[in-house]
Amino acid sequence: MKTFECLCGNALFWDNYSCLGCHKDVGFCPNCEEIRSIDFVEEETWQCRHCQAILSKCRNGLAHGVCNWFLSDQEVAAGESLCWSCRLTKVVPDVSKPHYVELWRKLEAAKRRVLYSLKTIQLPICCDDCTVLPLEFHFKASTPEHLVTTGHSAGVITIQLEEADDVQRETVRVQFAEPHRTLVGHFRHELGHYFWDLLIRGTKEVDHFRSVFGDERSPTYEDAQRAYYANGPQSNWPQNFISAYASMHPWEDFAETFNAYLDIVAVLDTAGALRWIVPDFSNCKTMLTHYQKIGLSINEFNREMGLKDLVPEIYHADVRRKIEYLHGVVRTAAKRVDLATQGLMGEHPDPVLR
Repeated sequence: MKTFECLCGNALFWDNYSCLGCHKDVGFCPNCEEIRSIDFVEEETWQCRHCQAILSKCRNGLAHGVCNWFLSDQEVAAGESLCWSCRLTKVVPDVSKPHYVELWRKLEAAKRRVLYSLKTIQLPICCDDCTVLPLEFHFKASTPEHLVTTGHSAGVITIQLEEADDVQRETVRVQFAEPHRTLVGHFRHELGHYFWDLLIRGTKEVDHFRSVFGDERSPTYEDAQRAYYANGPQSNWPQNFISAYASMHPWEDFAETFNAYLDIVAVLDTAGALRWIVPDFSNCKTMLTHYQKIGLSINEFNREMGLKDLVPEIYHADVRRKIEYLHGVVRTAAKRVDLATQGLMGEHPDPVLR
């Protein structure tokens, strides 16, 4: 993620609600598409100090302090009171419980960060008015009577609220011997399932997918899941998969690979903002080379501080082949979005052609 600059000269970061230097309100301006200093004008009205656009604060930020994005006057005129990111969240936890609100805030922050990465590579996100597969998020807390599980189904991504509890999430990470377990990782993984449904299921791309990841029909997902939890991962998983969990079934392999791909995009975007590299998101081999070089360096910094490696994975040939395949799928989808934006898709305005 890039850093931004307040008019006072102080650095602003993606999750800031106010400048730590001048203490002015800051937030995401949809016109600038950056974190900016925002002036309060009058009731329910703000103004970006950079582009001078009239803005409204997202209702979730006003009421609950869980969002730092603003709405354009066009969005407000259309009757919206939630920012684009928050409009994707259809189910929120019980706001009468302060602890739940704090966990919700962490989930929304992670979601906004991941959505920014999708925008970086121009992947299509279908909203409510999309005719293909509208994306929505449900943030639910488990109860004694009902255990919520994190997952994706038909465009709905459910995240168990308890995953935002750092202690509980770390406990689960150790239990499953995972190198990382993060909120951004959950979103990236489940979005992998979403984009498989959006870009591959029922399309001419599915045969190519099967030649790279295997046939998702045999064994069935249910059979593969039972075998995985009964017998563990495939013995050869380090050479052929990005993670042990990826060896369970082609769907999980794709989702885990997608997660890793978005890791690469996010790290290279940040490295570019810091002027360590000039990111080239058009060339997958260059992306992988830069990522592993940066990863090896930052791993050493992390070890000096007693932290886990930034890049714990070793990308063997099969894993690189899968990432390169996924890169091609992403690039094709991005080109279709560009054509749709230019009005060059005739009677097929949706960015995903079936």
